[in-house]
Amino acid sequence: MVNSRLIEPFPGWVVIFLASWVVMTTYIIAWLLYWWKTPDRMTRFGAVAGFYVVFALITYFLSYVIFPGQGIYLYKQSRPFRLDEFMLNMAQLYVTFFLAAVGLISLYRARDHFRRERQLKKEVQRYALQFAMAQISPHSIYNAFNDLYVILKRAKSDLAPVLLNIIDVMRYNTKHAGKYDGFVPLQEEMEQVSLLKKLYEFRFKDSLFLDIIVLLNLREFEVIPILVSTLLENAMHYGDSQDPDQPIKLWLANTSTELIISCRNKIRKTARTERSTGIGQPNLRDRLRLVYGPEAGLEITNDGVYYEATIRIPLGKAKISHKHNKPWNNENEPF
Repeated sequence: MVNSRLIEPFPGWVVIFLASWVVMTTYIIAWLLYWWKTPDRMTRFGAVAGFYVVFALITYFLSYVIFPGQGIYLYKQSRPFRLDEFMLNMAQLYVTFFLAAVGLISLYRARDHFRRERQLKKEVQRYALQFAMAQISPHSIYNAFNDLYVILKRAKSDLAPVLLNIIDVMRYNTKHAGKYDGFVPLQEEMEQVSLLKKLYEFRFKDSLFLDIIVLLNLREFEVIPILVSTLLENAMHYGDSQDPDQPIKLWLANTSTELIISCRNKIRKTARTERSTGIGQPNLRDRLRLVYGPEAGLEITNDGVYYEATIRIPLGKAKISHKHNKPWNNENEPF
């Protein structure tokens, strides 16, 4: 780059300064267009237009005040300054920077796209591995319980029917482990809750207080498997199930817009001896997000005395289609 007199090249610091000014201007325009977190598009483009005025003023002072004071001229000295001509030149130059900023944004968007795609592939691989491990784990336990049931049945033990309930629960979990996009009728989910209730009744005898309230037609809805039972198991693990005045309450209802499944329990003051894996509710929250999207969710309320977990699913995504409806069987009704 040489100066307007074409006698000697520009000093190195001028070249660096002008290059920095070009890069900075391009990045400022790109920031206003892409990175500025404003929801109003008109405000964004208004800021780009306003920055043109700032750009023109700074360029004027550099070209006609600062650089000439150092003996450096970007324009011929013999040529008189004309505001209209100068603003037209600045507009042409600003459009060039604007196009460069658009190209820069395209590069950053492509980079972000490839990063998201790479992250998505990693998540898919991770969930695929989790699904595979989730499927093999209950399968092994199910086989072990099945062998134990045969032994207890031969010995005519009172534990055989209880173990049979456990096997049924394990069979259900094994069947649906790893199927992140499968749906089951809500009635089928509640049958598993009924089996769990029988197990807890055998464990706690007459000291189990659990109310299950159904305020909807189970035949009309379908959900992802192992949904309701997760709430009940969490309440039984952390809640006080032996207070007749404050029983654990599991209830299902629907409004005009959503399906609601909620479980409320009094928080037990002393922890039980059995350990928790800590994956129940985080796993449930992930499955709700992956299958139903951001409209569905798991809400937790904890005031130190009572703990309530509530699942909300958009009604349109929980309604079962007529072709999937199963005939109602009163003998299988869990309540």
